[in-house]
Amino acid sequence: MPIEQPFELPCGFKLSNRTVKAAMEESFGSGDNQPNEYIYRLYERWAKGSFGVLLTGNVQVDERYPGLMTDLMISNKLLVKDGHCECSVYDTASWCEDENEDYAIIRKKLLFQTVCNGLNDLIPINIDGQNRTDETECERWPCNNIYTRCDKIWQCSKGEDEIGCYSFSTLNCSLNHHLCVSFNTNQFECLPFEKANDNNIDCVGGTDEPTICQKQVFAHGTNYDIFACKNSSSNVCFSSSSLCDSYFDCQYGDDELFCTTGEDISLNRALCRIEDRTRLSQVEQFLCETFIVKQKPVLKYFSLHGSTESNSHIQTDNVATLLSNHRVQDNSLRMIQENLCNRGIQLIVWLDEKKNLSRTTCICPPSYYGDHCQYQNQRVSLTIQFQTLSDSWSTLFAIVISLIDNSEQRIIHSYEQLTYLSVRDCKIKFNIYLLYSNRPKSQIQNYSIHIDVYEKFIVKH
Repeated sequence: MPIEQPFELPCGFKLSNRTVKAAMEESFGSGDNQPNEYIYRLYERWAKGSFGVLLTGNVQVDERYPGLMTDLMISNKLLVKDGHCECSVYDTASWCEDENEDYAIIRKKLLFQTVCNGLNDLIPINIDGQNRTDETECERWPCNNIYTRCDKIWQCSKGEDEIGCYSFSTLNCSLNHHLCVSFNTNQFECLPFEKANDNNIDCVGGTDEPTICQKQVFAHGTNYDIFACKNSSSNVCFSSSSLCDSYFDCQYGDDELFCTTGEDISLNRALCRIEDRTRLSQVEQFLCETFIVKQKPVLKYFSLHGSTESNSHIQTDNVATLLSNHRVQDNSLRMIQENLCNRGIQLIVWLDEKKNLSRTTCICPPSYYGDHCQYQNQRVSLTIQFQTLSDSWSTLFAIVISLIDNSEQRIIHSYEQLTYLSVRDCKIKFNIYLLYSNRPKSQIQNYSIHIDVYEKFIVKH
């Protein structure tokens, strides 16, 4: 085919006419009228041959084609979501930019949830001669925030973002202590957070030392082999599938001594794979929640503090009845909340985070007021359209629209300012609410709408 436009390759690469033609002449003796399959064969040669590994960005450019690198540009999505990984991340096939669109967004856009989480998610950006990422200058960024709280992955060095996140325990630890299973009793105890991540295993499985066994904690990868054995000089680690299988994988048997449930183990079903977790002891539930293979969410959206922390592991004798009652109450509460602020926005204001005290308030639109936005403001609704002469089509105007009373003071009750450019806004109808400053408005005064137009740059009326 004639090469008239840049040719697109997997991973968003685009090659210019010059580069493709030069390389095709080198490979096939002619740079014109070659079929698509020839160009793809050329691409495969670049990806695997002397031009270097294109897929990993490890391109070694032949000195005869110094413009090759400048001609590799990110463009549209070719071979995206086709079930094959063309653009692997971190030299592993676990995550691919061409198969995981959410991850591709994170790599190119700075998101609050990825800022200073200990992982380089953002592709480095050169600012003032320095490469900057989402992990640059993080000294004062709080590691315990709404995006890291209770996601079962330690973002703080002492795990402060995971303290108090296990609601099924009968032991309530203070805000400065981690829930811990004691080696001596195989029961819960509270461990001061100062002892966390000090390279000394104080809790069964090393729950206080997650960095010992976390071999893969990529931005959106998974954690494997994270049960650490007691007093192991070689840091022997096992996955949750090795727990309570009647074999001592740890030297001192700490992967078996806490076990009280063995019914399903004989069926070759791992303890943490039992469907009904309520049959497990609280210690077993806690360790399974901690050590089960988990994946960090690609995108974590904003939520009110604590709203995602649920008591999903509470044991009950009548689960069906509990869920049914909860559903009825939840629906009733939702109906009340939907009408609480009428046309406004409902907010929860935290009064005391430690005591879990809060109150609900409403933010009302201009046309409503009251604690629940239940009252309508008296107002003037104005719909207006402007036109200018042809010699002013490109002139930028500032337009001030005011609601004024007829008192001696000519009090301005409300106003609205617009920026108007005829070539852009000539067909737009502006809808404006002008509110009276008094509730209710005075019945003995007259009101008028006053419009002032200025040339914005020279402030000419």
